[in-house]
Amino acid sequence: MKAIQMLGIGALAASLAACAPQMEAGDSSIGNGALETPSPNNPPTPGWEKVEFNGVANGGTNKGSLVVYIDRANQALVLVTPIPVLMPILAPIEFPEMPGAKIFSFTNPDGSQSLAASIPLTYIVKGGQFGSGQRLPNGDPLPYVPAGELPGFSVQFPAKRDYRIHLYVGVNVAAVFTELPDVGIPPELCIFGCIWPVTNQAKTKTVGAIGVVLEKNNFPGGIYLAAQLPPELARVIDELIRW
Repeated sequence: MKAIQMLGIGALAASLAACAPQMEAGDSSIGNGALETPSPNNPPTPGWEKVEFNGVANGGTNKGSLVVYIDRANQALVLVTPIPVLMPILAPIEFPEMPGAKIFSFTNPDGSQSLAASIPLTYIVKGGQFGSGQRLPNGDPLPYVPAGELPGFSVQFPAKRDYRIHLYVGVNVAAVFTELPDVGIPPELCIFGCIWPVTNQAKTKTVGAIGVVLEKNNFPGGIYLAAQLPPELARVIDELIRW
């Protein structure tokens, strides 16, 4: 993660466009991301082939990039942030309070890697008892979250203690916020707003939000991403999932 320190403002903005995997029109298989490869010990469960959920950024410099998908083999929701990981995470970083939730390096089609979060669908479809709701570290409400807050947890990078990733999980909704304390984000970058919708591929439904959070109240800025499962999809998952 030390490589992130070298990102200037222009590079950070460019990373929003270049560091997330691109979705081509008509491609229904792109949601089969790095964690979804079946193995003898983790075979796909019959019925999951009808679970389709891909979210693409519909604004900002990373417009059209795949940022949300369901990892069917591992029964998890994956949030792919447009943050380059120039030093790969060799082992997933886990959240102790939420077994199975982890941060990992997502391999893009061009071979580059982006920072991603994987959250077991068991926590999202049923909702977990994780304590009281939390907002962003700077006190602002969570974008694209009806109540503006969700139970949340955070982890530090082992070799970069001032970098923290915050994970928020509620019923049918999840969000991730990655602090970037070494990257100064000027307010003028967000003069017309910094949060854009995440939509389905057809752009007929908004399924989340993505964007930049500015530094505030001495809290660092960073990148935010949220997604919400449609109720009909959540019902299908509830019937299929291994509890």
